[in-house]
Amino acid sequence: MKRIIPIIMVFAMLASALTGCELIGGITNIPEATHEHNELVTSEPVAEATAKATAEATAKATAETTAEPTGEPAAEAVDFEPVLWKNKNYESHGGEIMVIDIDMDGQDDVIRYEELTDEEMTRMFIGDYVVDLQMYEPESVLAIDAVHNDGSLDLLVSGDVCSSDYVIFHLRIQNGKLTMVNSVGGSIGALDGDNIVVYQSIDRLGTWSTYKNYSFDLGGSFVPRGERQYVDESWFESAFRDPIPESDDDYAGYLYTLRPLTVTVDGEEITLPERTCLLPTYFDPDGTTGFVTSDGIRGTLFAYRTERYGSWYVDGAEEYDMFGGILYAG
Repeated sequence: MKRIIPIIMVFAMLASALTGCELIGGITNIPEATHEHNELVTSEPVAEATAKATAEATAKATAETTAEPTGEPAAEAVDFEPVLWKNKNYESHGGEIMVIDIDMDGQDDVIRYEELTDEEMTRMFIGDYVVDLQMYEPESVLAIDAVHNDGSLDLLVSGDVCSSDYVIFHLRIQNGKLTMVNSVGGSIGALDGDNIVVYQSIDRLGTWSTYKNYSFDLGGSFVPRGERQYVDESWFESAFRDPIPESDDDYAGYLYTLRPLTVTVDGEEITLPERTCLLPTYFDPDGTTGFVTSDGIRGTLFAYRTERYGSWYVDGAEEYDMFGGILYAG
């Protein structure tokens, strides 16, 4: 059985798998009094659910928004000037998030929200549209003209769905219509040019807060640039200063080996001795895990499990037999 230990210290926002949290988005255009119901994510693991939802939504969005050829130059998903709202004091601002020209008609529109406490939903008012999203309240909203020259505006709305499970809803306004394109597990972290950093978490040899890079494709879908999840290493130096705990069940802020561990460094296999302190630097979907030791050795190890939700194994040993300092959120 996986040991579950309450987290003592987490360096960034956790965006854990969306198991058991059904995401619901309803869209109402007030003048037309229409309503759409969208079930976006099931109880599948977040990686599978995101891939499935993204593929289905991309196909749907492409079919809905593809126009007849006009001979115009292709749209470019570069050089956008984003508008970001994050952690605004909504109590003193009446829930208003931002003022922006939503439908690009030259007139400013207001984006605001109300928290539907009884339903654990958030009702967002986007100009003349009303959107019900399953989250306690929006943690951040990003408005982007992601694909130039197609008359669209993209909104990324992130918030807590349940028990610190964060999700980003991707809404698109185009040709007088608001549609739900897709959803991605995580929360908006930062912007870097046309790169959007999304905070997520992963449960592998403990729970780790990570980030993944996303962008918009030319079809307007919010997609990952790659599947690798990175760990912010800015806190590693201070974490390694703490001594190894006397008990292997105590949290150390890092992992330490309980037996010799075979890893790959510069393409060659080496053995790290017992009581080596290390932290993961990135996670790949196939189980490949980057690491750095307290004395600066960088390499990779391979983690696998025999059951879908069972313990991880490394170098033939169950994770708790190989490492001390493992900590899972929960």
